[in-house]
Amino acid sequence: MIGPAIADVPGIERAFLFGSWAARYTGEPGAEPGDVDLLLVGAPSRRTVSRASAALSTTLGREVNATIVSSDRWERASEGFIRQVKRGPVVEIDLDGDEVSS
Repeated sequence: MIGPAIADVPGIERAFLFGSWAARYTGEPGAEPGDVDLLLVGAPSRRTVSRASAALSTTLGREVNATIVSSDRWERASEGFIRQVKRGPVVEIDLDGDEVSS
């Protein structure tokens, strides 16, 4: 559902779910997530991402919080936030379909 909703957004190279949703998806115990944390790698338009996130929020019935990082920032992982995301459960979204992989 998320993959197809963002697949046509120009500038997205890769997409990941992280945070509590990714943790539950990969089997970590805990409460049901109240939101979905979405990390987009590339250089998409913030306005387009905002519209896609709002539409997904309505479809999923929970808030979708999208964060955009450049490919270079993602690869370097020199920032604390990116290192933290990479250390935690991360689920990559298949932008060509609707599959996710951890």
